[in-house]
Amino acid sequence: NSATFEQMNKIHGFYNDGNFVEAFSRGVILQETLPNDPGLHNLVGASELALGDPKAAANSFGKAIEADPSFVDSYNNLGSLYRSLGMKDEALAIYKLALKIDSKHPKIYYNIGNLLMDNKMFELAQESFSEALKYDDNYSDAHYNLAVAIVNEIERYDSFTSERFDLTDRNDGVSLKKAEQHLEKAIVENFDNADYFNLLGKIQFQLRNYHESEKNFKTC
Repeated sequence: NSATFEQMNKIHGFYNDGNFVEAFSRGVILQETLPNDPGLHNLVGASELALGDPKAAANSFGKAIEADPSFVDSYNNLGSLYRSLGMKDEALAIYKLALKIDSKHPKIYYNIGNLLMDNKMFELAQESFSEALKYDDNYSDAHYNLAVAIVNEIERYDSFTSERFDLTDRNDGVSLKKAEQHLEKAIVENFDNADYFNLLGKIQFQLRNYHESEKNFKTC
């Protein structure tokens, strides 16, 4: 009903404003009325995680999945929680389950890409971030992390600070240009992110675009 909908909106508002205590307490109260609402369980879990209780959060995400096995958001949240705890195999298993439910969900591919980055599997991570962008080309975080994965892969073999790095290597040049393009698509979400401008400046320096490189280094 409209009253319950309004309560849910208020809880979302508290969570989005960073008032996790209020979001959690109101969410728990509303669970008495909506014991089988996956979105509510998911929101309570997100609040618990923000309050530093991953065990309770995992339990709430599990309740959301139990209430609705097709509720992908909770799979993503639970997988990310496992990843943060270093439980990489468990995280990957959860993401694989999520893909069986929705094979076109960009956030699942984004999360898998992050997991691959943790394991320094940069080429596979690029594929996963690219898959996320196939389903949502406006996914700023995927553009950014794809650029990071490209640079990390190059640095494995041709350090930016080493004489081994040579832009006459066509593949490196093309890859760096691709990384720059992806970063440019992520600028709106990163206007106050010093790491973003440092990476962009670093790439542009190697591309010999010194004017833009200097400008971005100064933005850091």
